[in-house]
Amino acid sequence: MKRKIIIPLCAALLILGGCGETNQTSNGNPSTSNTTTSSENTTDTTTEEIKTIRITNEVSNLFVGKTRQITYETNPSTSKVEFSCNEMGTISESGLFTASQVGKAVITIKIKDTEISNTYEFNVIDTLVNVNFKNDAWDYENVYNEENVSFKSLETIGNNLNSYTTINNIKSKKYAFSSIVKVSSPKGDDTWSRVSLGHVNDEGKFHGFFVSPGPDFNQRKTVVMDVVNGDVQWGNTTDRSQVWNQHDVNSLDMTNMKLTTIRDGNNYYYLINDELYWFESYFTDFNEIDTTPSFMAAQMQVEFSHITIETDTSKIDEMVNAVKNKKLYPSFKENVEVGENSIVFKNVGTAPQNAKDQAARSIGDALSMPSEKEAELTFDLKIDQYGATNPLPALAVTINRYDGFAEARSFVIGESKAGFTGWNSNGSLNEGIGDGGRLYTVTKEDETTENVLLDTTQTYKITCTRLMNNGQDTKICVAKQDGTILLEYAHGWNDGYKGPVLLSFLARDINCTITNININVK
Repeated sequence: MKRKIIIPLCAALLILGGCGETNQTSNGNPSTSNTTTSSENTTDTTTEEIKTIRITNEVSNLFVGKTRQITYETNPSTSKVEFSCNEMGTISESGLFTASQVGKAVITIKIKDTEISNTYEFNVIDTLVNVNFKNDAWDYENVYNEENVSFKSLETIGNNLNSYTTINNIKSKKYAFSSIVKVSSPKGDDTWSRVSLGHVNDEGKFHGFFVSPGPDFNQRKTVVMDVVNGDVQWGNTTDRSQVWNQHDVNSLDMTNMKLTTIRDGNNYYYLINDELYWFESYFTDFNEIDTTPSFMAAQMQVEFSHITIETDTSKIDEMVNAVKNKKLYPSFKENVEVGENSIVFKNVGTAPQNAKDQAARSIGDALSMPSEKEAELTFDLKIDQYGATNPLPALAVTINRYDGFAEARSFVIGESKAGFTGWNSNGSLNEGIGDGGRLYTVTKEDETTENVLLDTTQTYKITCTRLMNNGQDTKICVAKQDGTILLEYAHGWNDGYKGPVLLSFLARDINCTITNININVK
């Protein structure tokens, strides 16, 4: 009789890409792997079914606060599983993962009552914009778009809310950020509808350069504002920074413009369509304080898109170097040409007669004289044409107080004489010369003097000095290129002011060319 022999069958271990260590793909992205096990069957007729588990989710980033349902396949399909994850989030019994912090999430699925498991890894990332801030003001739905982050205002801002939001995870003294800004529906009864890319400190104070379309885009201007808890801090800052209609503001397409803000330590640069529109170096509230790049809007509907943030020091330095030498802007380009170190006033007779509208002005603090120090402005002046409308055509080199911008002092340079005029720059430059002025003279060989005129065939050297010996006393010197002095005298204002001043050049019924502009601080 034959003996029946029972031979044990050992099931092969089949790896289908499962648990254990997570592999990395060739491009460094996280991936999944599967692990299976089997058990022996001592019967001579069947083999126990091999158990496997495979995760079917694609590998992609997940934003903090968002959820992802973990999907998988098991063999046999009736297998029961349990989920676990690392500290990057939480996961429910049904496999719904909620991301809570930035990092690499590791999800583990295990077939119950076995050692069979699978892991799934992906990156948890944060949104560029802080979606947990001011949800009553902003629609953040499209912030969760890695290709083109954007967000827009809710109707509350269009009605009366003055609100900001911030870039996430950036707090520094050096950064740059930009956005395409699309303004729509500025409030029809609000002069100061506005939008800005600026800076906010830990106490919630916002400081920035605003573009303001005014009611229905009809009162265009730019202005620097401090906003604390929704309230604009009106005063010296807003007074000195308002630019109405000038500097090409009227030609800006505010429905589609690029705004850029750079903080470089205690210097601040504000650009529109990559052109420098404002610069600040005397603003001290944030000196040596880290701030967060922020967006603000009020009394309008607005969308921010194509948002970029730069923190690389060398790249920020390149951005600063591209604009830092620009000092002046023209009131109206058709009548005033501004180069890197030159100004041309033209179109006498048809250009505005109000000298404030025929001007080259400092871009914020870019052309200025500092506190407590004597400083002189020098430049070469060539008269191209005197007008026939004003009784005293002249160039007025003007300094405005930083703490009270309306108070202006002008060095007035006419055809036959020069002198000083004090005036309120909220109004128009006074006619003539305020202190009467003094005539240009030359001393002849016999030591007698004769009066001379500034003619159109020569270039003259002008020196305007802020003496600082009794407040901001001033001195003017007009000389020929050979050094012959035609006029030199000082004027005492006795105002006691020793703070910084901002400079501008105003032309009153005169065409002239100014070159070699330089400020020397002593």
